[in-house]
Amino acid sequence: MEYKKLRITFDYPDKDRFYRVLLVKPNISLVDLGCVILTSLRSDFSHCFYFKDKDKNYNPKVFMEDFVRSNDLLMNDYTLEDLHQKFDFFYDTGDGWQFNCEKGKGTVEYEPNLEQGENEDAILIEGKGIGIYEDDISALYAYLDGKLKPDNLKEKPSIGAYIPHNIEIGQWGDFDKYDLEDAKHEFNAKVDFDRETYKQNDNEDCWDDKGDYPFGNDQDEASLKNSNVEFHNSINTLLDLMIKENEDVQETFNKLKKTFKKTKALDIMAKALVVELYECGKRGISFDMDDYLIIIDTFTMECNQ
Repeated sequence: MEYKKLRITFDYPDKDRFYRVLLVKPNISLVDLGCVILTSLRSDFSHCFYFKDKDKNYNPKVFMEDFVRSNDLLMNDYTLEDLHQKFDFFYDTGDGWQFNCEKGKGTVEYEPNLEQGENEDAILIEGKGIGIYEDDISALYAYLDGKLKPDNLKEKPSIGAYIPHNIEIGQWGDFDKYDLEDAKHEFNAKVDFDRETYKQNDNEDCWDDKGDYPFGNDQDEASLKNSNVEFHNSINTLLDLMIKENEDVQETFNKLKKTFKKTKALDIMAKALVVELYECGKRGISFDMDDYLIIIDTFTMECNQ
């Protein structure tokens, strides 16, 4: 069978501390590929994932429910072949797990050993680093940076380093004790189950990426009202600053005032600002002025209809 060799490396200066090498079918769907990668990293699939290359973002369904950017695509409709040779894989936008991926040139001939449980879609062939620390990327950074002693398992709340809940370790140094043969057995046993479970859930369990109401459910009416007023004032203050300091935003505001009243123009721009900030937070990306201006144009057209 023909496979693509794929190296998935944790985005960290020392590229040999945490990585995986897989053989995957060239036409594997991006949904299947993301699941395969997460299984190899020992994730518990409690968050969403997406892919990004230099041109496009390949997103899960939940990311496509709100405002969609011009370079956003639904990952379900694409395969590994659609990605550039180098691309990035992101998991849990709150914690910010990023892996740099690179496809090998050409294809590799390999016959999976089905009797030993190897999966025809993906074969784990190499790796280092025991796996993802769910909801605790700070602990991994602290260990890799030498801030946690390898021979103990003492937590350091001051730097956000807590014992991982999805992987059992006896000391911090166990992260580097990656046993490839044991990892292969675990990967082969779990890869199909993980993938089917993810598809059945259809991203519905990605609660953190959808976002809960920021002020909780146990606030009284007065507290909620005060919080909303503070939020509204903060957005207006930020928008006022942007209009004063950014020529493109200022020009857009002046154009809108010719079509709408000043208050309406500000409302459109404030609404667009909230959407852009929400998208940035949800996806763990930087504020994009071009996207913000596009959102303003979209809301303007809706108001003119």
